[in-house]
Amino acid sequence: MDDRTWYSKRKADEVFATKEEVRALPSPDLSLYATKAEVSSADSALSARVDASATKAELADYAKTADVASTYATKEALTQAQLGGGGQAPDLSGYLTRSDASSTYVAKSDAQETYPTKAEVASTYATKAELSQAGGSSPNPAPAGSNAPLSALPLRAGQGVPTVGFFGDSWSTESTMGQGFNLPSVVSRALGCVPAFSAVDGSGFGYSASGRDGFEVDSRVNSVCAAAPNLIVTIGSLNADKVIDNGDATGSAITEAVKSFVTKVRAKLPQVPIVVLGPQPSSVARLQSRSANVNVKATKDGVDASGGLANGVAFVDWLGVVDKQAVPWRDGRVSATGDVIIYGGVAYRVTAPWAPASGDTPLTPGAPVIQVSDVLSGTGHAGAPKGDGSRDTLLLSDETHPTKMGAVAFGVAAAKRIGDAVVSLASWAKTQGPVVPASPAAPPTPPPAQGDGLPIMAWLSAGWGNPARVAYSLNDLKAVAALKPTQVTVPLRGVADTADLAVGIPGDFIGSDNVKREFSNVSIQGARNLGLDVAGMAETADMLEAAGIEFMPNVRNGLQDSAAEYYKSSDGKMLTVLGARTGKTYQAVHGRGQTKLRGIIKSQYPMFTRVCDATDATADWHLTDPIKDAQKGILSASKAGAGVWGAAKTVFPDGVWVLVASKDEQEAAKSAARAAGVTIVGWAVGTPEALAAIKG
Repeated sequence: MDDRTWYSKRKADEVFATKEEVRALPSPDLSLYATKAEVSSADSALSARVDASATKAELADYAKTADVASTYATKEALTQAQLGGGGQAPDLSGYLTRSDASSTYVAKSDAQETYPTKAEVASTYATKAELSQAGGSSPNPAPAGSNAPLSALPLRAGQGVPTVGFFGDSWSTESTMGQGFNLPSVVSRALGCVPAFSAVDGSGFGYSASGRDGFEVDSRVNSVCAAAPNLIVTIGSLNADKVIDNGDATGSAITEAVKSFVTKVRAKLPQVPIVVLGPQPSSVARLQSRSANVNVKATKDGVDASGGLANGVAFVDWLGVVDKQAVPWRDGRVSATGDVIIYGGVAYRVTAPWAPASGDTPLTPGAPVIQVSDVLSGTGHAGAPKGDGSRDTLLLSDETHPTKMGAVAFGVAAAKRIGDAVVSLASWAKTQGPVVPASPAAPPTPPPAQGDGLPIMAWLSAGWGNPARVAYSLNDLKAVAALKPTQVTVPLRGVADTADLAVGIPGDFIGSDNVKREFSNVSIQGARNLGLDVAGMAETADMLEAAGIEFMPNVRNGLQDSAAEYYKSSDGKMLTVLGARTGKTYQAVHGRGQTKLRGIIKSQYPMFTRVCDATDATADWHLTDPIKDAQKGILSASKAGAGVWGAAKTVFPDGVWVLVASKDEQEAAKSAARAAGVTIVGWAVGTPEALAAIKG
């Protein structure tokens, strides 16, 4: 049962004789032997034994030449006897002829040379009963042998098979492929491991549709590391292309996210090897896009910056475009060494300078290319098959997600890539030994309760007790931080600096020379030179975040720019600078009339939560008419009537902060929110006194 053998057709042809070959054997001389009837009775037994692969011992029971000669008459003797009895030719119709025997029977020597014995069959083949008991299904998983793909991973005592932790996007959920066809499931079956995975649709390194679910975020890292996997694998993601599409030309946010991911994993499981599988294959257009090339390279840069193989981290380029952006093939294209060309939907890397003759392609024998992409070929998809390759059956009509068959194909390919990467990490893993689960950390000491337990946001856009305030100095902001609010909303003004904004409220200021100037016409240092002690956005964010306080930007340039014509010099700069901060997410505050800008943020900067300043709203139409694409809002307890509260439930689906100045306003706001079914996410305070009152 442990060593079953089934013959292929080729092997059967080598071992067994066909009927035609048997018929071609020389006819044995059976003239001295028994009649057809007599032999026929013995033939039944002989046939049964041959069919059951009779042994030599069983064949020995049959008559030998000497035995037959002593008992039976020869044809010649019988003929003479019959002729002597009347002179008539004998009737031999009932006897076996030489040709009959040749066409019907196998010589004993031939049977011995050709057919196995019963003993030989029993030692090699399973019986029907045994196969029935096996049920025809796959055997239960067995401990990995020395040739298993993950055999290089040291296991803990008593651990039969390794556990692998996977990080992925929608390819790793079951939202498109169906149960059992996500990538971790398919890969695990191929590798012979137990999966533990974190999968979030629309996520990747440095990016997620929600703005808070990148591969590197604490919650995802912690959940997978808690399973103490013997290996960690990240699958993709092409979603991170959006980091480049949104203005990060070099993909620096992706690189930093990879570094952050490795650092966090190493802090919890210092012995676990990590395989970073680059963005997954999809459409031809995406394969040859600049964003794909930058995404792959930025991911590899993050691995290299984290120590690479020397630190137990391996990178796999699944697209083959880490070194060069791919270009489409054209007849006669001259290519340099290292160029990546797309032909028939497949990526090839050029291995030597190549000036092909007209009509030559990467498939021409001797062409100096190697295939570097996986699985996919052709230019179609399941919704529009082109009949030119595997994309027709392996990609859904969105040209992004795999079909069920595609999930199997990609899973097998990924498993091969992962297995090869593990081999490259074998020596590192061996020196580290088995992965040991991290000791559970002591639960953090909760911060002192603040009032009713909801967060308290310092609202600085109204002057923080000084209605005439123009700007905040860094010392002013440190004083606010010393009061320990949960969040601080910081008013910002665009300035001439290329990567910074000033912490200011109005659009202009009067310098020491008594000249009024717009913030946009000076740099931060220029404003300081004119006597305005003003802080910058970057240093303010650094200071607040170091103190454990959330920084909430409130760019004020666009309050009169409802069409968002000029946002790039102010809001656009803020979104780019803060969006590139690794591991950080921000809640950006804008005015009621800035719907156009919120739409831009929604589509191009989804990592930001969109918050609307509606502290001036007094009627329901103040919310329903101008405000779209907001997630959260800020209301004033003293100004918002029942209509505002009723509209807030729909306009701000994720809840509101409420600007309050006293405990009485706080209680009134709670009652209004309950009546309208609105969620209060925190309290906003506009003065130090209000902060003290609400905290108390």
